[in-house]
Amino acid sequence: MIRQRLARAGINVANTLKPMKLLSGGEQTKVKLCLLELKPSNFLILDEPTNHLDDETKQALKQALMNFPGNVLLVTHEASFYAGWIDKIFDVENIQLKR
Repeated sequence: MIRQRLARAGINVANTLKPMKLLSGGEQTKVKLCLLELKPSNFLILDEPTNHLDDETKQALKQALMNFPGNVLLVTHEASFYAGWIDKIFDVENIQLKR
């Protein structure tokens, strides 16, 4: 079951046997996203989940998040990733702090 999910995410057989530290950043992200699929959840917090991902994997992640039945808190600088499917934006770069 786990190897099937990894294969669907683009992790080949040779890489399933490697320690995480030997995988590329994108491969590590794919493994972590597969692990998320195994745990029931209704809330996801994702910090720059598109870093190190190729365009095909970004699109697959975007589709999965759009179909996710729960809530998603997404931190990203990649507007093209979230355009058209999010309902609120908190722009923390432009918040004025009052003292």
